[in-house]
Amino acid sequence: MMRRTIKRRLVKAKIALHQTIQKILDINRKRKKLPYYEDVETKDADLNVELKVLNKIAEQQALMVKKYQKSLTEMEESN
Repeated sequence: MMRRTIKRRLVKAKIALHQTIQKILDINRKRKKLPYYEDVETKDADLNVELKVLNKIAEQQALMVKKYQKSLTEMEESN
């Protein structure tokens, strides 16, 4: 692949990872603000499921970022 294409993909992957991390942080803030008198168990369970999904997505995105960074460093070393 061309270096420019890899750089674009790297930037897009970093942006997506950042957005996913922000969503995870927002959910954690929501969890702290849950009132005690409502059905907290149901809401907390829903947030846990969403957190699991977002954590797996973030993990995959982090792997993609590492892959693109490795590709770029290999290209620069070969030149």
